[in-house]
Amino acid sequence: MSALHSLVGFIGIITTAILLRRFASFVHVYFLHRSAVQRYALDGNTFAVVTGATGGMGKAIAEDLYDRGVSLFIV
Repeated sequence: MSALHSLVGFIGIITTAILLRRFASFVHVYFLHRSAVQRYALDGNTFAVVTGATGGMGKAIAEDLYDRGVSLFIV
C-alpha cells in the first residue's frame, strides 16, 4: 500500500505542476505580454492588412491599429 500511496502522490504532484505551468502561461499571455503592435514604428506611412475585420479579434485589432494612426486595408 505504501508504494501505491507514493505513486498516487507523485502523480498528484506532476498534475499540479502541469496545471500551475498552464496557469502561469495564461497569465503571461493575457495580462503581462505587451502587444506586438508596439514593436513597429507607427509613422504616417504605416499600412496594415487586416483580415476578418468585420467582427471578433480582427475587428478589435483593426480598431486598435486605426486608433494608432495606421492606414488599413480590410480584407
